[in-house]
Amino acid sequence: MTENDEQLAARLADAAGRILLDLRAAGDLAGKALGQAGDEAANAMLCRELRAARPDDALLSEEEKDNSARLASYRVWIVDPLDGTREYGEGRSDWAVHVALAIDGVADACQPHPPCCGGGSGRRTDGRGTACDGLGGSEGHGRGARRGRHLSAHRRPI
Repeated sequence: MTENDEQLAARLADAAGRILLDLRAAGDLAGKALGQAGDEAANAMLCRELRAARPDDALLSEEEKDNSARLASYRVWIVDPLDGTREYGEGRSDWAVHVALAIDGVADACQPHPPCCGGGSGRRTDGRGTACDGLGGSEGHGRGARRGRHLSAHRRPI
């Protein structure tokens, strides 16, 4: 059976969170070097897996060069492989992995992986662009949530 979008987002966010927790637990890196290595490792896995699972979808990752072709895509995966890089590198727990899908500019499925809460706690939106936990709103985790970043109901390219 094929994974639906929400299941895929959850699986990948959890896998990226495990990569980040394992990398930090290894104790080989700290500070900025740990943050950079974590960003790179989580991003590589997320982008590879999303491209394999959904080859026709566009991808926007904070850690990769933007491709303007995504603006013409109906389905765009949005990834922040390590929201709170500095906090992660400092050994803090206020960081998260974000994997979200926008369909026609509206949030459809998202999955944050906040390590302080034992992993994924995202939820599907109501289809009208309601912010997903972790990507905005008071329930979110990580730096983006504190800034109130969200996927809005406005029909604009993300």
